[in-house]
Amino acid sequence: MCAKRKTGQKKLVDYSKSFYSDLELPSMYHGLLIRSPLPCGSVKSITHPCLPDGYTIITARDIPGEKYVTILKTKIPIFAHKEVTYLGEPIGMIVGPDINLLNKLQKEIIIRFKKTGNEKKIEEPSNLLETEATDSQVNLEDKEKPDLKKESTEIATNLAEENKSQEDFFLDSNEILAQRTIFSEDDPEMVYAESDTQIEGNYSAGMNIPVCSETVGGIAHYNHGMMTLYSNVYWFSQLRKSVSDVIGIDATQIEIIKTLSVGGRTNNIWYSVIVLVQLALAAFICGKPVKLVFSREEQKNFIDKNMPVVINHRTAISPQGKIQTMIISIAVDGGKYNPFIQEIVDRVVVTARGIYNSPTYKISAYVVSSATSPYQVNFQWLDSQVAF
Repeated sequence: MCAKRKTGQKKLVDYSKSFYSDLELPSMYHGLLIRSPLPCGSVKSITHPCLPDGYTIITARDIPGEKYVTILKTKIPIFAHKEVTYLGEPIGMIVGPDINLLNKLQKEIIIRFKKTGNEKKIEEPSNLLETEATDSQVNLEDKEKPDLKKESTEIATNLAEENKSQEDFFLDSNEILAQRTIFSEDDPEMVYAESDTQIEGNYSAGMNIPVCSETVGGIAHYNHGMMTLYSNVYWFSQLRKSVSDVIGIDATQIEIIKTLSVGGRTNNIWYSVIVLVQLALAAFICGKPVKLVFSREEQKNFIDKNMPVVINHRTAISPQGKIQTMIISIAVDGGKYNPFIQEIVDRVVVTARGIYNSPTYKISAYVVSSATSPYQVNFQWLDSQVAF
């Protein structure tokens, strides 16, 4: 007996046996993200000295509907327009038929910021996280490379060095994205102070797991009132709602072609939604199919990087060698946006004691915001970063 296709919106989801990056559509255009060469400021204009016919620069000003995508109560700009919040944040997209010419044109784009009034010439997206622009007009490739990992974990590291005031610092900070504390009925601080043996240490973790799967991207095609999206995205309902809110078309006019995928990291779950919305906007404006494929450097710098974690452990031991109490403070750098931030806090709190069952304990976890691109969350590896 043959299976019948269900009626309703589910028929607007189909499945492909190909990876999206292998697909080619007739008259297809290509897209490249324009990323901010500065970590902060307000974009005044994005221009090109002489853009050829058939090539378009798309910014937040071209969005007909909502300028943000809301995922689990987290508002994420489609293209930064009011304020740039991290180095390399998408501020626009350049679209055209020839990918080789598109790469050349992208390097010639001039970005002006309201804050400084400076002109910045943008380099390749793969270099943006490795450079810093300070002159009025510079080639980013010639600038000295900063230690970005050090910068992104600065808040968390400072907390580990001040373990006693660590909790007070977080409570007074407006940078907290999420927090959770669990504790036993008896006071763990008193048990720790009266114990015979006290062990304390600060630990940091920031594992990067090599990824060889297809990079983030997709294809969008708007034709005869229907928007067709080709991607390995998982979150169909969120994608359909987001595109509908931004473009201003009904959700029943959006078809999703789920392409082949490898792995299930959360950035594939939520970040791909943002990229597909950007592509849908480009296809809607240009009237052509538009394809965008992250380069390996973009994937490395903006997608496949795990959250830095800093942990302070204080453990009290009895003369018999048994654990009497565990006081654990965990600081996680959450980057600028992360819809799964509460899930992260809950998981690290539950995992932090490892296999030990001390009679008294206090475990506090905080995720703070920083001026870095969204960090990758790999739930298969997150637990091991805080397990002792």
